[in-house]
Amino acid sequence: GDPLQTVPGSDGIYDTFYGTLDPEIYIGRIKIDKLTAVGDPTEILNNYLEWVHEWRQNGDPEPLNALCYVDDDWIPWANQYKVSMQHLYPNTELVSNASATNGTDYLENRLPGNYVWISPFVHSNSSGHYWSPGPTTYWNQLIPALPQAHFYNLFACSNARFTTIQSMGAVYAYCTESSLASVGSTKSGAMLQFTPLYSPLGTGSSLGEAYREWWDYIAQGGLSPS
Repeated sequence: GDPLQTVPGSDGIYDTFYGTLDPEIYIGRIKIDKLTAVGDPTEILNNYLEWVHEWRQNGDPEPLNALCYVDDDWIPWANQYKVSMQHLYPNTELVSNASATNGTDYLENRLPGNYVWISPFVHSNSSGHYWSPGPTTYWNQLIPALPQAHFYNLFACSNARFTTIQSMGAVYAYCTESSLASVGSTKSGAMLQFTPLYSPLGTGSSLGEAYREWWDYIAQGGLSPS
């Protein structure tokens, strides 16, 4: 229930804090049990670990290109998103023309393109991206599109809800032949305040370390409704 409607300490819910709210650790897990329609989970896991090992051994050849792909509703802030991404990848291409962002272009031209990191900004749920004017991109279209990127920051509602069957964020992270990681929300809404994430990444932090630093920034001075 809502902590405001209860008496702290009387309901078994941990809702009273003392001292700092700064996060101290980050954890990660590989969750593939909901991806059975994509393939055998053991095979998915083995392939994924091989890709991670190969990338850690060899890295990526230059140039390192990123894509900031902003659908219609977020066009007014598109350049801000690009500037934040450039803390990590100075060669970030921005696509934010209302007539240019659509499902066909994304599948046929962007996912197979020469990008290391892709950030789509698009209305979504756990199984699809709902472009304006369309067509929708569904989870089962990702692998046939032969994506080349290793990393995705999904500004896409619920797209990383890993408890659902064939979560799109999990397909991005584990199931293409170049997959390494995705960042996304399990609920409505998505990440804001991008610079505190991309700046640590650009100076060598891991995704987990950068996420913790992002959270430090968000929580400084106390948490607000936004």
